[in-house]
Amino acid sequence: MRNVCILMEFHCQNNKKLYITTAEQDIQLDAVVYKSYGIVCNMSHTYFGSKNNIVFPNDCKDFLPYLNDSVVKVSIFDGSTRESIKTCIVFSTIIHEYFFILELYDALFMTHRGISEVYSKNCRASFCDKKCGLDINQYSITGLVESVCDEVTIYDSNRNEPSTYFANGYISFAQAGNECVNDDCFQLMYQILYYNQGKISVCTLLDTNIIPGWRYKIYRGCNKTLRNCYQYSNCANFRGEPRLEDNL
Repeated sequence: MRNVCILMEFHCQNNKKLYITTAEQDIQLDAVVYKSYGIVCNMSHTYFGSKNNIVFPNDCKDFLPYLNDSVVKVSIFDGSTRESIKTCIVFSTIIHEYFFILELYDALFMTHRGISEVYSKNCRASFCDKKCGLDINQYSITGLVESVCDEVTIYDSNRNEPSTYFANGYISFAQAGNECVNDDCFQLMYQILYYNQGKISVCTLLDTNIIPGWRYKIYRGCNKTLRNCYQYSNCANFRGEPRLEDNL
């Protein structure tokens, strides 16, 4: 079976273009090189929804001045054939301590929004951004990889939080022996798929270099509901209309 990856062509401000892939290494097609920066996407290779997040490590922060409002052409590539999926627009940028997130909307969706998209039962802020108002450093925990269970799962017996504690969150890793606390230490980032009794599973394959002894930092997340906002005692900053009628 061929490995399938996502190719993204960013048409940015000042006519600047960026070519980025989710593959583990750079991909060259014709005269264009799609660079691998270790980004994390919340979409599968076969589905790209109306709203999607892309997580960039901090060593890509030089791109930030160009990315807002950029147009992104998205394709899938199976090693020999490239197939265009759709065109998206960068709607917002969320900056965290160790990474930043781009929120992308389908360009067609943006031009055909009805009242149910302009107004929403779910919060339009993102967890710990300026609108949310919370501090991501208060909702993160560090630990050590005790064992690697499989290609997407690590284990740490010191984790005893409830199974929903890290729902919608992220985890990043720092190499074993690297004791610095600088933001750049945690380079590899993944979205959390499942957590239970010390087992942490992520949405994409873990880097094969991750072994027992590596440090990790795990971040809590939010499902953008008022109920979740209440759990963070942050209802005053909820940016949605929870009583919106379902048939609008």
